[in-house]
Amino acid sequence: MQNKSGKIVSAIFVLLLLFWNYLNFLKLFANELPFNSWMIFLSEIVFTPVCHQNPEKLFHIFNTSCQLCSRCTGIYIGALISSIAVLFIPLKRISTKYLFASIAINLLDGIFYNIGIYSYNHNLTFATGLLFGSLVFYYFRVEIEKLFAK
Repeated sequence: MQNKSGKIVSAIFVLLLLFWNYLNFLKLFANELPFNSWMIFLSEIVFTPVCHQNPEKLFHIFNTSCQLCSRCTGIYIGALISSIAVLFIPLKRISTKYLFASIAINLLDGIFYNIGIYSYNHNLTFATGLLFGSLVFYYFRVEIEKLFAK
């Protein structure tokens, strides 16, 4: 079970990931809030180092593109879901084979697309990113918890 400082760290991660995901979906709300236009510009600068932002691979909702590709969107939404889950479920160490399996799945998806076995599929790429993001955050959070336990 997480101690109080672990819960606080988890809550901070939830808030940071909520904001990060909000920036990704900012174009959906561009007309709703007056300050979003400069935030869209800022988020494009922020996301450039973490995603290729190839226009044909961007995640789309309601015919509006997000700032990140489908895989990166899946990774960050997966991390957000995992960060919320660890607030309510006890953390326990699980085998790293699941993390390595999710890495392998993402690599195979990229390789199969690049060698032409199948065409780019936003849903598949999002799902592989979601799996990886949720697992990598969970493992990261378990390690953070071990630091606070010392």
